[in-house]
This record gives sequence, C-alpha cells and structure tokens, in this order.
Amino acid sequence: MDLTLFFKEKHIALVGPSQSIMQSLQGDLIEQHDYVVRLNHQWPFDAQLEPHLGRRMDILYHCCSADYSMLRFAVPDFQKTKLVLYETGIQSAILQLLCKQNHTPCVDITQNYHNLTEKLTSAPNTGLVAITHLLSYPIASLSLFGLSFYREPYYSGYLGVGADSKYWQKEHPPRQIRTHRLDVQFNYVVQHLLTDPRLKLDDAIQQKMLESTPSWAYD
Repeated sequence: MDLTLFFKEKHIALVGPSQSIMQSLQGDLIEQHDYVVRLNHQWPFDAQLEPHLGRRMDILYHCCSADYSMLRFAVPDFQKTKLVLYETGIQSAILQLLCKQNHTPCVDITQNYHNLTEKLTSAPNTGLVAITHLLSYPIASLSLFGLSFYREPYYSGYLGVGADSKYWQKEHPPRQIRTHRLDVQFNYVVQHLLTDPRLKLDDAIQQKMLESTPSWAYD
C-alpha cells in the first residue's frame, strides 16, 4: 500500500481519550475530516458518546499490548476501517487476522515505536507515535481532539490506566505511568511538533496545556 498517496493532502482528525472531550460536542466537526484516527482500544464505543467523539474509525493505531482483548474489534463495523497501523506485540497476530478477514490494509510500524523510544529514552505512547507518523507524510492538516498529553486524565470508560486515580493524587500531572515518561514526551511535543503548521489543537486542549503545565515541562 502506498501510504504517501493514501495520506497526500488529507485533513485528518486524531481523537484521543482526555476527559475534557466529553464536554466538547465536537463529534460533527471530527466527522468533517477526510480521515478519523482512533488509538488502541478507544473504539468501538457507546453511541451516546458520538456527539463528542464522532462515529467513524478510518484509521487505527494500536500498540497490541496484552491489557485488553483484541477481539473487541470483531464487530461488523470494523470492515469500514481503511487502514490499521500496529506495533508487533502479544496480540498483533489476532489484529492481523481480523484485518485479513475484513480485507483491511494492515501495516507494521514497530520501527516507528523503536525510533521514538531511542529518541526519548522512554517508551512512547501510541498517540505520540501516531502524531509523528502522520506528520511524516504530506498531509494537509492534523487536528487533535482530546489529546492533552497528560495534562488531564482519560475520560471515564476509556480502556487504559491513564485515568487511574493513583497517578492523579498530586497537584501536577504525573511524570510517569508504567514505562512511559510523560515529562519527556511532553517536552518532545512542545519542542519538536507544535511548530508544525499542519498540527491543530482544539481550544479546550490548548487551554488545559497552558493551565496545567508543570515546572518540569521545559527542563
């Protein structure tokens, strides 16, 4: 599959799990983009969330960890997915099989995870991998919805430990969750990505980042 041609001049919405998106009512705006990107186990979700999250999943980025069963994608609407990009992991074979059954292009981007790990000396979150990967192609724009780079927890119902209260008991956002050094990732985003004119952040996320940026953010 020619990813350069697939992505060329496309307007892309990347939807993340930050809790402020639950008050955003940006679902219709998300749906106006050429492609809608989801991360890990964010999809499928309850139809009641569509006013905030949109409906489609055109592209899926997945780290294939063992936390939750990949069989959640074994639903009819998965066949509408146009592209899956994944890291080789304990469940990647299941994801590949599901893609094969639905004739969905499936691309191994494990090297992208490795490259970022080397740059950051820390395991990158899938959201950061997706952003850097998308920006490496000639896209027209990449709009981020619900991606606060851990300035706030995940919304209730999203599968992941980023909403676990043990990480959010202090005044500032956590510096590390499991193997992910969040301070390093935040610095990388600020110093290397936010200057790209193709990258758009929704107003709620920009405000959240400004309000809750801790003192270590620019160390």
